Amino acid sequence: MSSLRISPFSPFQLTITTVSTIIGVAILTLPRVIAEEVGTPDVWIDVILGGIITAVAAMICLHLSNCFPGETFYIYNVRIVGKVLGTLISVLYICNFTTFGAFEARVQAEVVRHFLLDETPLEVTMLAFILVGFYLVSGGLNAIIRINEFYLPITLLIVFTILFLNWKNFEFDNIRPFLENGPSALLPGILPTAQAFSGFDVILFLVAYTRNAQKSTLPILLGFALVTLIYMTIVIMVIGSLTLNEVITLTWPTMEFVKQIEFPGAFFEHFEIFFITIWLLNMFTTFFINLYLASLGIHLLIGWNIKLVMCLLLPVIYGIALLPKDLNGALELGKSIGFFSVLVSTLIPLFLLLIAIARNRPKHDQPVNEESRP
Repeated sequence: MSSLRISPFSPFQLTITTVSTIIGVAILTLPRVIAEEVGTPDVWIDVILGGIITAVAAMICLHLSNCFPGETFYIYNVRIVGKVLGTLISVLYICNFTTFGAFEARVQAEVVRHFLLDETPLEVTMLAFILVGFYLVSGGLNAIIRINEFYLPITLLIVFTILFLNWKNFEFDNIRPFLENGPSALLPGILPTAQAFSGFDVILFLVAYTRNAQKSTLPILLGFALVTLIYMTIVIMVIGSLTLNEVITLTWPTMEFVKQIEFPGAFFEHFEIFFITIWLLNMFTTFFINLYLASLGIHLLIGWNIKLVMCLLLPVIYGIALLPKDLNGALELGKSIGFFSVLVSTLIPLFLLLIAIARNRPKHDQPVNEESRP
């Protein structure tokens, strides 16, 4: 297998990449998705629960990776369960990253057509998105890290600015009463909320290239707290401004929320343009890492040049993105991918960690062997 030249990065950069991977489609759809499941204004509690559950799963992923310093998941999972089962697990992750990337490409095309380029065919928008993504990913993992470092502060600034500007439309009564139907009513919303945090399993693959990975626990937890805060604030503000009943009827409730902004003096309108811009940036960052990790897995499994693998994956991603017949089909595909991602990201790392502990594999306090990096 050809070696990959990747400069080690810090736990802070690992956290930024994880956060950038998680934030994506859910910003636009999360209020509606969990409102449909729960049916009460308490949906923001589900966001907190989903954040806690996925943070615990992320800690499992981090601990598992730290048990095998300097090795990415595609390598050490074979050491834990053997070549046959390990290869099967790797293929599951490759399929997950590939389909997730295709879903990102399709949804961004749907949103762009609905709000910006209504006469542009979906195929053109998706192709442009995928090709630009390939160009950026071909620069390697370190280029992806630097892009995430640049984009995330812009995302946070614009998101919280937009939320602040729409504060006057918020009605506290719209998020009351509190737990009217009891805590049991929250249970249906936990899984959809956990799906909104899909992408945290990149930790399994990036810890191998992280300096002082043992010190990543606090940064990762702070990253999950940040994502949870963003999701929770958006859900509260959207429902508090539009009401629960209206949110359930909207395909993109967050976008309708942004359209409500009226700046004093009316010298600027259409704040949704800013929001779509940063949302597209986040779709790109999620697509980048999914394409890269899918290509990395194939590269490590069969030894092909990683850029060649990326080229071969592009038509596959494009073909999967074209499968849904309409927007409803695309959103249903997203639900299936999200459910599969949650299962793969939580159960498999837990299963492997238990086996690794039982077999007394190397602990995370052992020094990193640079030559063992893939």
